[in-house]
Amino acid sequence: MRIFSLFLLIISTYIINAQVVTSTSNPVIGTVLTQSGAIGFDTNQLKKTGVNQDWDFKAMVHNGVKIVSKYSDSKSSTYSSVFPESNILQETTNQSDAFLLVNNSGSHFIGGVLQMPGAPNGYIAAKFRPVITFFDLPMQLGNKGNATTSFFYNIPKEFIPDSILNSIPFQIDSFRLRIDITRKFNCIGNGTIHLPQKDYPVVQMDFSMKPAQKFEVKVPIFGWIDVSQFIGGGQFSEFIPTTEGIYFLSPNHIGPVAVFNRTPGTETYDMALVDYEAINSSNKINDIIINTYPNPANDLLFLGCKKDFNEVKVFDVAGNLISIFKGNNQKLDISELSKGIYFINILSHNKLIGFSKFIKM
Repeated sequence: MRIFSLFLLIISTYIINAQVVTSTSNPVIGTVLTQSGAIGFDTNQLKKTGVNQDWDFKAMVHNGVKIVSKYSDSKSSTYSSVFPESNILQETTNQSDAFLLVNNSGSHFIGGVLQMPGAPNGYIAAKFRPVITFFDLPMQLGNKGNATTSFFYNIPKEFIPDSILNSIPFQIDSFRLRIDITRKFNCIGNGTIHLPQKDYPVVQMDFSMKPAQKFEVKVPIFGWIDVSQFIGGGQFSEFIPTTEGIYFLSPNHIGPVAVFNRTPGTETYDMALVDYEAINSSNKINDIIINTYPNPANDLLFLGCKKDFNEVKVFDVAGNLISIFKGNNQKLDISELSKGIYFINILSHNKLIGFSKFIKM
């Protein structure tokens, strides 16, 4: 009996250790993380929390979106002098470059470069203080975190329109943009996630990053004062969007094996990003490619779909849901979309029946 109890203890210890994410999951120079967009999953599975859960997502299918993150030596970047503490540069499809400090305690976000037409040199180098952590390691069930960081960007007076300067009832010495980011995470489960081609031991984490921007002016005696009420700040929100959802992290796997993006403030999950090897070979995406025309398109896009459908979803190349068209109209009004590359998913009662890719001019 004692031997059997010892056997159970050894097995239990193995299971627990298999669901602790350590520094072996950190990115290293030369590695690449490839993720595929996926739909057709049961959102009820995401409600499972606690110890030794099984999450079944074997029915999901690839929807055409592919995101690649490359990790290199940050010293090779043109902007390395701005982020001397960084040792890893993360370059991700259609996203700003991120500078990381990676060590045994996790991957720490030093800052990033935001491309912004109209800014001096055409970009903003955002250096965050204090440094914020993407994932604290080791990561395991019960871990929680809540931290806020900020970056400041001084804007020369000559770049500020007179109409704005005249609307601010202060004598201005300096002008700056301030963006605060609040990061929260809560490890709410562990167990095994079942994807179409692979199973992984995982830790389940509820995660959010929320930005808030302010415009501040420096005035004599009082110092920096928030004047956001006098100036519209929406033009900056697109660079650091609110993100939240459920992450599944696995030991010895760089980055999450699955990310379920949630529409902020809701329980709606439109798409997942999963490890490329765990889903790609299971797809028959070529069997459901739908021709769209014209391509490139300006204001109208026509679908060549001969199947019955009741919904069309449009995603950008980063996997963000941009538009939803209800009904079975073969003509889509895309006049409000920005220029770029987009993916279309055609669905019949939540089942993917068609896929296409187009360019908006």
